[in-house]
Amino acid sequence: MHTARAAALLALAGAIVAFPMSSLSAAANPDKKARTTAAAPEAAPREVPQPTIEKLDLNAYARIREEGIAHSHVMELASALDDDIGGRLTGSPNMQKANDWTRDELTRLGLVNAHLEDWGEFGMGWQQLNTWVRMTSPDTAPFIAQATPWSPATSGAVSGEAVNVVIDDEKDFDKYKGKLAGKIVLLGEMREVPPVDKPLFERYTDKDLEELAQYEAGPNRDLERRIQQYLKRAALRDKIAAFLVDEKVAGVILPSRDGKNRGGWRDVYYDGLPFRFYSLLQEVMPTLVKAQGRNNDQLRIGNSSPAPLWSGEGLSESMCL
Repeated sequence: MHTARAAALLALAGAIVAFPMSSLSAAANPDKKARTTAAAPEAAPREVPQPTIEKLDLNAYARIREEGIAHSHVMELASALDDDIGGRLTGSPNMQKANDWTRDELTRLGLVNAHLEDWGEFGMGWQQLNTWVRMTSPDTAPFIAQATPWSPATSGAVSGEAVNVVIDDEKDFDKYKGKLAGKIVLLGEMREVPPVDKPLFERYTDKDLEELAQYEAGPNRDLERRIQQYLKRAALRDKIAAFLVDEKVAGVILPSRDGKNRGGWRDVYYDGLPFRFYSLLQEVMPTLVKAQGRNNDQLRIGNSSPAPLWSGEGLSESMCL
């Protein structure tokens, strides 16, 4: 300790002595300009020429591989989030559970001061407890469906005639006005579902990757038109929601979109639409999204007379968080 302190004091003394010596030397030679070395400006990393041969730290590569192959916990972490906690809708109890789990897991891993912080007020929380829907006439058939977020709970099972409603333009409202009260509305085009004839997963070929690498970014000349189309569709959705509320329909069922190569026809994909559209619907009526596995049967039965009868029940819970 004393040695280190002495070295520090000596270094300080040397610095004090060095400054006047440098000044005296310059004063003794007034005609000699002091030579100063200007620091070269630091080049941006992107401008530094890359070496012809890259120096690889094979030991670092080996350590990374060893960590990932022999000591990975990815499946444990994924299972904790997907199986133990599940969906994490904003404002839901599962979201709070996931936040708490993340904080505790980071602390367990050795991080210091892992904690939660508020990001502002959100509003009403929501969680789905149970949802089912099935056809009860002319035959019985269960369907795969989930409640859309913030859909209200039903007071027991809701039953009614199922009718397909397709509104693509303002003039289409007249076709359904005064005809939908008490009906279960299958909203949107009930597209056909052809059999799956391609692999649901595929690997990019070298040619595919080469084409992706050659993509040339340029001005999007079509952007303004697509923005206007989007705004027009959003405005029409709001009008459709208000129309269904005024018609006092019993419930609304939305079609799930397809996955790649027609995949997902037995799954439920919910990408969401403008929130105002759903807020108008879900304040007063249950709203579900349904998988497309039996669309062909529904199209055929739905065009027959009398109309098929559907029943459904949704149990959900709203809470202020």
